[in-house]
Amino acid sequence: MSERLEHECVFAEEQEPSGRLILAPCLVCDYSAMDALNQLRSDVEMWSSTATDLVRDIRALAEDFQANGNSRPLGDSSAAVWHKAASQILKRLDRS
Repeated sequence: MSERLEHECVFAEEQEPSGRLILAPCLVCDYSAMDALNQLRSDVEMWSSTATDLVRDIRALAEDFQANGNSRPLGDSSAAVWHKAASQILKRLDRS
């Protein structure tokens, strides 16, 4: 496994006699293309789940920023900063 982390695998496309295209094992480390695809699917699933969790956490944080920013005493300069930060985060999240 550590060998695969030290390079980017290179999979050559080969054609079977029937004409079907297949991916041969990695030219550098002989890692199976199917194993690499399965690992990629797993990584995409994990990062997608992580991104979903991050969006949820940041949305909650932005809502907290808004609540705290709006309840600060008059004249507190940090209230405007907190409110602006929360607004920017919420706008960005709404675009994603």
